[in-house]
Amino acid sequence: MLTSALEPMMVVTWPGVAETYKSVIDEMTYRTDFNLNYLMDAENVNLKQEDLNPSIDEPEYRWNIHLVSYDIVTSRA
Repeated sequence: MLTSALEPMMVVTWPGVAETYKSVIDEMTYRTDFNLNYLMDAENVNLKQEDLNPSIDEPEYRWNIHLVSYDIVTSRA
């Protein structure tokens, strides 16, 4: 799948494998422009759409990868 550099990516996974995904993403993105936002942490409970979809005026967020479990996505919806 082709992804624009201006669109953050969201990875939704089962709760039991989220830590494994986090480890793999951390290792793959080490020393790159990618930032992992681990949305399962308590401080990320109240994220708004603006936090997940930055505008083109915020280039520092263009490479973000958001990792969250399916259960958290459905409970927050």
